[in-house]
Amino acid sequence: MMKHNFEIAYRRGGTCSESERGGYVRTKEENGSHPIYNPSDLLLKRLYPLTCTMIQPHDPELSEHQPLIRGDGFNPDEIVYHSTPESQSIVTKNQQDELPRVVEDDEDDEGPVREAPSGFWGVVACLLIGVIVANIDTSLVMATFGQIGSEFGRLDDANWMIVGYQLGVLTTQPMYGKLSDIFGRKALLLISYGLFAVGCLWIGTSTEFWHLVVGRVISGIGGGGMTSVVSILLNDLVPLRDLAAWRSYVYIAATLGRSCGAPLGGFTVDTIGWRWSFLGQVPLAVLAIAMVSIKLNIAHKGKQRKTENFLQRFQRIDFTGALSLAASLSLFLVFLDEAGKRMFLANKLLIGSGIGSLIFGVIFFYVEAYVAKEPILSLRILTQRDVLSVYSTLGLTTGSQISFVSTVAIYFVITLGVSNADAAARIVFGNVAHAMGGLMAGILIRRTGRYKRYLVIAMSISTIALLLVTIRWRGNTNIFETAYIAPAGFGIGMINTAAFIALSASIEHKDQAMATSGFYLSDNLGFVAISSLGNAVLQTALAKRLDVRLDGVTNKKEVIRDVMASIRKIKGLDQPIREKAIKAFVEALQWDHGLSTIIYAVSLFIVSVFLREYSLEGR
Repeated sequence: MMKHNFEIAYRRGGTCSESERGGYVRTKEENGSHPIYNPSDLLLKRLYPLTCTMIQPHDPELSEHQPLIRGDGFNPDEIVYHSTPESQSIVTKNQQDELPRVVEDDEDDEGPVREAPSGFWGVVACLLIGVIVANIDTSLVMATFGQIGSEFGRLDDANWMIVGYQLGVLTTQPMYGKLSDIFGRKALLLISYGLFAVGCLWIGTSTEFWHLVVGRVISGIGGGGMTSVVSILLNDLVPLRDLAAWRSYVYIAATLGRSCGAPLGGFTVDTIGWRWSFLGQVPLAVLAIAMVSIKLNIAHKGKQRKTENFLQRFQRIDFTGALSLAASLSLFLVFLDEAGKRMFLANKLLIGSGIGSLIFGVIFFYVEAYVAKEPILSLRILTQRDVLSVYSTLGLTTGSQISFVSTVAIYFVITLGVSNADAAARIVFGNVAHAMGGLMAGILIRRTGRYKRYLVIAMSISTIALLLVTIRWRGNTNIFETAYIAPAGFGIGMINTAAFIALSASIEHKDQAMATSGFYLSDNLGFVAISSLGNAVLQTALAKRLDVRLDGVTNKKEVIRDVMASIRKIKGLDQPIREKAIKAFVEALQWDHGLSTIIYAVSLFIVSVFLREYSLEGR
């Protein structure tokens, strides 16, 4: 008998239910194949009984003992044959009549372009400018917000420069996917660059601290689109198997931006002033706008998309869902900020923001499930098993990595007595490894067409590295033990690239933009939530360990208060007390590192058990 693997799937108006396909059979649209008449397909159609369903033996969803033929008793005229790996198919006469209607059902959405425009490297360069600038801005502010807050006499509120940007990103980033479906990718990208430039200009000319915070919110709104729309565009233009490699270039650009931001911020603060750190980003954003306007020309598909005017498109926006989600996430940020102050039952703002975030969250899910005609984040996508697995593992690992990295400089400043610059330089291990991990994942996925194995490997590497940090970083860390930062960074780099491919492979193309927005939302939620949790664990553990270590010290409460307020106070303590305080700090950091290790292990379990792998061929 001819050795050929086939899949026979239901065709009832272009779809089949989950119960009909038993979780194994995919429709022609899901496989991304095209109707091609093949003589060998015609022959096999006559040879095989048409009252059974055949499933690909090599489908990654099946075990080797899964029977390949099931008796389902369905109409032979409703069958589509899919040949693999060539992804060829034959469509019956009835189905040919149905195909135009299937395409028109999705005419509101852009079809997969999957066709790189001429001068594609020039297009990618335009897109990466925004990624680099957004990451420069983030690390630049992390390095300078203390000095900026001090200039306004608001050092205690300087953290709002970071919170304001995150507020802008979190409340708008989930909307970019659906809005780009409605108004187009290029238009949303140009708007993002424009908002970012306006925010930077606003900050550079601010005369009041609250003006500056407003500017950070505006920059965050633009920055959220500068990153997410780039990923959506690459998904449109690049075949899925090649997408991993292109995604790795995005992470290299992001790493470059993060690496340059802090030194650049420190240099401008010391020389020409912090305002030029933001004003200098405006020309870069304007340059990106000009280059995108000229170079980026995308062919859109969809009948309704071409005939709708602006008002009709505007009316398609899910304003109720967008506003309820924005309110929920904004209050959640306030809740996390207040929780970091360790004021619980007595803090009315903490309790109120937590309850408000929950209420608006419930409203959002209700609107998306029962009210919105075109939801900004469909529950059909959010509750899909593979999507949920990707979102949860991405948020957990990103937050854990940020929680760990944020304590590296503190650890070396306390234990080795080095300067902040010297301590921060040790993080370069992780930054370089992060970029290399993303690049390696892209190369491997492109060559093999597999991604789950690399997610498992990457999470295993990071888990082991963080476990070694937890065990071995006891205060006398040598250069080899410092290098544990590298495999941890390498692992998260691979995770970011492979997780995006896992998400893209598990959903249909018409949902890619929406799912990509959710991808970045989960990443940012993990950043703020897990890092806040890590900080709370660190503060709680430090207070307890100081209380134990300083037992017998006459002014123990004053010493604990001073050390909890600033690590610089440790240097001014007497030698015996200083040594005890350092030991307490190291023990508290072990609790924080242990939390990151546990979260990585949980993420590894989720990926290993719940994430399914799909073929990347022909997509």
